[in-house]
Amino acid sequence: AGSLAEAHARGILHRNLKPTTIWLTEVPGAGEIVKVSKYGLRERDVDLLPAGMIFGTPKYMAPEQVHGKQPTPATDLYALGTILYEALAGQSPFPFSSVRAILSAKIHGDPLPVPERGPAGPISEALAAIIQVLLIADPETRAHDADTVAGWLEAVAAGRYDDIPTRQLQALYISR
Repeated sequence: AGSLAEAHARGILHRNLKPTTIWLTEVPGAGEIVKVSKYGLRERDVDLLPAGMIFGTPKYMAPEQVHGKQPTPATDLYALGTILYEALAGQSPFPFSSVRAILSAKIHGDPLPVPERGPAGPISEALAAIIQVLLIADPETRAHDADTVAGWLEAVAAGRYDDIPTRQLQALYISR
């Protein structure tokens, strides 16, 4: 989320975030850091694409992309939520085999709930709440600030669960 925050601050959207565009690299003196590659267009250049053009990998696309609407930072965060869900739950939040079924589910359905436990072990309530908020279909309701999401994820990694508004995130997800 930190890499997305840096890009979004520069007006750059990824538009096609997926596991193959994310990797860890060793930086002398800093340890491992997350790198993101293959960024898309600057927000101001999105108008250069034909109206209604769908751009992205269906499995990671946000519902607004499926509708051919303008992407926003929330679009990238939806993809991040999908990636986190897969990494922790061991399956997609929309586990369908056809592109048509995946896209239809993103428009008309809800993602599977985040399980309490994945293949690597338990999934904390706070992390599940973050993922749920990243996967809200409505981009206006979905988490849309990558800096905030990065802070939440850093708090989870450090075990500082009190730094995450878990109950508010759960209420936001339920009230959508």
